[in-house]
Amino acid sequence: MNLKTFFSTACLVLTLTACGFHPLYSKNGATIATTEPAVAENLRQIKVLSIADRAGQKLQWQLKNSLAQGYEPDRPLYQLAVGLDESIGYLGIQQDASSSYGKLSITATFTLTDTKTGKVVFEDKQKSTSGYTIVDSEYASLKAEQDARDKVLRQLSEQITRRLALFFNKK
Repeated sequence: MNLKTFFSTACLVLTLTACGFHPLYSKNGATIATTEPAVAENLRQIKVLSIADRAGQKLQWQLKNSLAQGYEPDRPLYQLAVGLDESIGYLGIQQDASSSYGKLSITATFTLTDTKTGKVVFEDKQKSTSGYTIVDSEYASLKAEQDARDKVLRQLSEQITRRLALFFNKK
């Protein structure tokens, strides 16, 4: 490494540490939620409200596990309400007007409410998309769509948990 590159890197590191920057993920894969005890405690104090439909139930279960690792707060400090909007687009139109590829998108709109004051303290929207192949077998196509939906819901759970961890880390 030449001197100019070393000096530039050193200046960048010093500048970032001076502004309070720290990485979302550490080298060992730990997240803010696992390295900051206050953030982890706040995440454990969230009650995830019921979400409509089967996809909502799956997301609710995943959020409960990722936020509180299965712990259900007796007197939660926060309530998380989530709404889902799903859309499927069909691509790869063939000569017989059938499609060979589906694109599933789910948008989750969520609000975090303080249970003591009833005020919304944080709200956001996250979107995740996954594609799947449509084949001649109806069962195989439905299974592929279901797998894509499960993947999108896992991604949304991770995104929502990460956004909430960042919110509590700034607090």
